[in-house]
Amino acid sequence: MKKSFLLPVAIVIAVTAISSCKNSTSPKNNNSLFPTVMTANVNGRAWSGEIPITGTRNGYFDFSAGDSTSTIALYYTQTDTGTFPVNGNTGDDMFATYDTGSGANDKTYISYANSGSVHFTTNTTSKAIGTFNFKAINMNSPFDTVVITNGTFNIDR
Repeated sequence: MKKSFLLPVAIVIAVTAISSCKNSTSPKNNNSLFPTVMTANVNGRAWSGEIPITGTRNGYFDFSAGDSTSTIALYYTQTDTGTFPVNGNTGDDMFATYDTGSGANDKTYISYANSGSVHFTTNTTSKAIGTFNFKAINMNSPFDTVVITNGTFNIDR
């Protein structure tokens, strides 16, 4: 009898402990089990990204996060804290992309020269924290643009 009583009590304690945990640097999205690691306004609308993807590619550090329909990615070579310009080519120190849709509806927007900035408050081998903003152009339709403002990130590497 004691065994059957202890299991529900243990479950209640575990659920209470998990739900009361707070991470002050990565706000939790109330609609998901995953922490929000990136936020921004995309053309004036609130956006939040979960499940970060991090790594290195062609000499760049990169990290990205997404929601159910889009992804924001930042590519950089910086290893310091500070503010850096967002440009638009893979030969630049910093560039950014915004992707939306899939298949035939996929649109890839890429930042262009001096289209924004990224500010790293923390930039270590284990953590990147900061803010960003940039403008980007649709790769297949140069008159189709997107404006990303008030961006924040807090990503474990």
